Amino acid sequence: MGRGGRLGRVLAAYAGLEVTDSMTAVTVTLYAFAGGGATFAGLALGFAYLPAALVAPFIGDVGAAMSRGTRLAVSYAATAVLLSVVTLLILVQGPLLAVVVAAAVVNIAHSASRPTHYSALPQLASTPAALVRANSTTSFVNGVGNFVGPAVAGVLAAAGSAWLAPGLGVLLLLLAALACTRLRLPSGAPDEDDEVDGVVAGLRSVGRDHAVMLLVALSSLSYLAGSALEILSVSFAADALGEGEAAQGLLVGMPAIGIILGALAGAGLAYRRRLAPPFVLGVMASGLVAASVGLAASLGVAAALLVVVGLTGTIGSLSAETLVQRAVVDSALLRVMALWESLSIVGYTSGALLAPVLVSLLGPRLAFVPLGIGMAAASVVVLQRLRPLDDRAVFRVDVLARLRGVSFLSGLPPAGLDRVARSAAWVDVREGEDVVVQGHRGDAYFVVDGGRCSVVVDGSAGHDLGPGDGFGEIALLLDVPRTATVTAAEQTRLLRVDRADFLAALGRSPEGRRSAETVARDLLGEAGGD
Repeated sequence: MGRGGRLGRVLAAYAGLEVTDSMTAVTVTLYAFAGGGATFAGLALGFAYLPAALVAPFIGDVGAAMSRGTRLAVSYAATAVLLSVVTLLILVQGPLLAVVVAAAVVNIAHSASRPTHYSALPQLASTPAALVRANSTTSFVNGVGNFVGPAVAGVLAAAGSAWLAPGLGVLLLLLAALACTRLRLPSGAPDEDDEVDGVVAGLRSVGRDHAVMLLVALSSLSYLAGSALEILSVSFAADALGEGEAAQGLLVGMPAIGIILGALAGAGLAYRRRLAPPFVLGVMASGLVAASVGLAASLGVAAALLVVVGLTGTIGSLSAETLVQRAVVDSALLRVMALWESLSIVGYTSGALLAPVLVSLLGPRLAFVPLGIGMAAASVVVLQRLRPLDDRAVFRVDVLARLRGVSFLSGLPPAGLDRVARSAAWVDVREGEDVVVQGHRGDAYFVVDGGRCSVVVDGSAGHDLGPGDGFGEIALLLDVPRTATVTAAEQTRLLRVDRADFLAALGRSPEGRRSAETVARDLLGEAGGD
């Protein structure tokens, strides 16, 4: 099965995860709300997610040698097994504490799924535009799940069958695990030259990069606002509008309609060179609209405003996800996404704990105002500071096109080829200047973009190299001195890839490395040049 079919399976599995997650969260929230109001609901939701926030960075490094498809299948299956305990407890009307503890264990298992999903997408998307479309589709299925899940959970709770929501989730997760088997994806294990191992590497990967840190922090605040809105929406529908459980669940699910619309609109981000502005503007608009929800005089108006919150927030989150996937090297991506998941859960948990405080202090209507204004204000602060991340994240279309013309590089996974492209540099060489010298150590691979180079082996002239021809792989792959001298026969433009980046990219693609080594040995046998 090609990349498109495998990508479809991964996205379908993720849809099942999102439906399950939202159904379970709303089921636990309503279960707690029925027992003690907004305060109980906020505390229950917060404590159900807090342990996962603490564990998520460590889970990002567990089983790092596995392929990402295997990690997805294992995490989905484990979550399904644990969710069956929640189903049983709600069926027998067990104590709220037991339900919260069981839900917390489920969320710990679940915290491995989302980072793995987002780090797998660059391995499956064949082009930069395909990566944005994959992220947009992820947001689309996220929106569908977050609308269907709360709506189903609300209806089932109102009918006295709340346990059916997590029970359905068990089935969906088992199907998701099945869909993610045999994806044939490479692992995301760190490079051999990583400075440190484990969670510390993930922390340093983000901590050293201020732009990534700011993006992750603001995204975490978005999760804070999202979870707070769930509690505020339940309180608003019940206490300000006098609506029942079905309407409460429906209102909680309305931002998901906006997520669906935002995912469709977000496909246009594939054609944007810079993604920091739509990220910041999306978060700002989402905050300002959220601040006005409490002014709504009816359920319909509140629902419409929450749709807009979901739409604008999705534009922001799509931009953030794509920025990170573009700017962070593949070897660090899983760890960074795991750390992001942790901070997002912290934000989600904080929002669940903050919402009851806002309701208590300001009432069910005004509680929306500080939440939304705070989000908008935070977004204004970071725009200029995200520009360095935008500069790194731009896909180098001209470089990628030239690299794809090299036979053994064209077989690399998209993430590997993009890594080579991001590290490559254009070099102009004067006529008569030596590019590599026979007997010297190889420190780079070269591709001719324009001009012509001559090859000399042991004093004898070899074949000339023109646009699209590459040289330098023999010394790098076989770890031998340069086997030829290559000189610019005229003014020449070359694409230069450093030794470490060249070997790291090929090391992650067994097929690409085998192809490259075959080419290198054939050239060496022919006394060909590099």
